[in-house]
Amino acid sequence: MKKKKPEISVIVCVYNTEKLLQRCLDSILQQSMADFEVLVVDDGSTDGSGDICDCYALRDNRIRVFHQTNQGIAAARQTGIDNMKGRFSIHVDPDDWIEPDMLETLYLTAVESGADVTVCGIYFDYADYTYILPQNFNGHGKDMLIEMIFSNSFFPSLCNKLIKSDFFSRYGIKMPVPLSLGEDMIVCIQFVLYGCSVKYIDKIFYHYDKKSNSQSLTTNVGSSKYFKEFCQIYPVLMATFSKLNGTRVLNRLGTMTAHKTFYYADISAKEGIRLFFRHIPMFIHNDEPLHRKINLILSAIGLTPIVKPIYKKLKKWLWK
Repeated sequence: MKKKKPEISVIVCVYNTEKLLQRCLDSILQQSMADFEVLVVDDGSTDGSGDICDCYALRDNRIRVFHQTNQGIAAARQTGIDNMKGRFSIHVDPDDWIEPDMLETLYLTAVESGADVTVCGIYFDYADYTYILPQNFNGHGKDMLIEMIFSNSFFPSLCNKLIKSDFFSRYGIKMPVPLSLGEDMIVCIQFVLYGCSVKYIDKIFYHYDKKSNSQSLTTNVGSSKYFKEFCQIYPVLMATFSKLNGTRVLNRLGTMTAHKTFYYADISAKEGIRLFFRHIPMFIHNDEPLHRKINLILSAIGLTPIVKPIYKKLKKWLWK
């Protein structure tokens, strides 16, 4: 007899999170609904994370473990997507955890509404307080959703979204390898540009652990590594986004990426200028506001300490 496919595939991408991994996996296995599988992708962990994954797989046959050499978060997520069997899919990061009725509530809402993507709110758990980010934007159009993604009000994560699994194959959406940061934002933007139907539920289920400062698959935003990765795949992204009339959106993403690199990264002014002029078409020859371009140039030439007050004055002056 052929085994029935699970309704939900939960994808957990792991890299050196042995101290928090058990909490994450326990929160998944303790869900109020049972019809799901867990795909754990061990992305070349060097601590005990891989052994923990294997132990859990022996305890529960809903867990499948994939061990691979370290390739980064985007490649790890893609491994999970390529092997998922569920009608719906969702990601949970290994240092986070979820409320017991998260999967069931999202699933019932998705089935009833027929939405491609069903979204819940997020707890940001800090050491001394918790910040709640609800997601309740039903009825908003494509342009407004894009703006919300850039402002983080529509949180650009795959971890609080139950997604119809065939949406990836329907439009050929792939994770942007080799990005090590922001890969889920790029995928979320593609969802919106492809016109996915979105249903929001006014409940908070996902706990984003901001207090542990654990190692994860993402790199620090204060690094030029991510910017170089983004530039490496920019031609591929441009080909994808141009088909969706999303060139303007991609250029804005490039400008934001460059600004974060120059503003936060520990790089010299010489390196900043070199990166700036090497990739200038990506974030200058577009319709970004003048104050953002000036802010970017100031950051690139190493004037970060004075950028913030100048930026604020420019915004007030240019927006009058």
